[in-house]
Amino acid sequence: MTQTIMLYCAVLSLCFFLAKKARKNEKKIYIIIIVFLLTMLAGMRKYTVGIDTGTYVHYLDLIRNGQFNDVWGVERTFKTIMLLLSRLSGGYTLFLTAIALITNACIVMRFWDFRDIAKFEWMLLAYYIMFYFYGYNIMRQVCAVAIVFWSSRYIEKGNYLSFLMGIVIAYFFHKSAILGLCYLFAEFVNWRYLD
Repeated sequence: MTQTIMLYCAVLSLCFFLAKKARKNEKKIYIIIIVFLLTMLAGMRKYTVGIDTGTYVHYLDLIRNGQFNDVWGVERTFKTIMLLLSRLSGGYTLFLTAIALITNACIVMRFWDFRDIAKFEWMLLAYYIMFYFYGYNIMRQVCAVAIVFWSSRYIEKGNYLSFLMGIVIAYFFHKSAILGLCYLFAEFVNWRYLD
């Protein structure tokens, strides 16, 4: 247990340091390293780490064994994603890593967009402490939220079709992504106040 806590603290410290360097030097290589570290930490975990991880591993085994319809409570599109990933690898690590990569890349890159509003390293710290570990438990939901969050950049640009495409992609992971339409509602309600 102590080793695990030390590992989590070391990754947090390293990510904070790299995020600070990224902000000061405007170098995206640091962002890539941060996403890699966060992804590997989540993707290489054992199936016993996280409340839902064991369930997803079980679902992956069922799908790999041709029992696609025996997996209940999961979107058909997400089961298809699981099927594709299970064909690429016999284990569950690729699946966990792929979901973690999508989630962390979307969130960290969107934080980078806000670096002029808030310090990048502090946004990353808050994410790691408050939300990162939800990705160990409610993977589909967190991945969908991350995709919607990243896609919200298109609202600022007035590119609503690209934002809606992001919602559709997020919906493949979890139906709750449809709530991302609230961004558009807020945009249109406040239309007269926008520059």
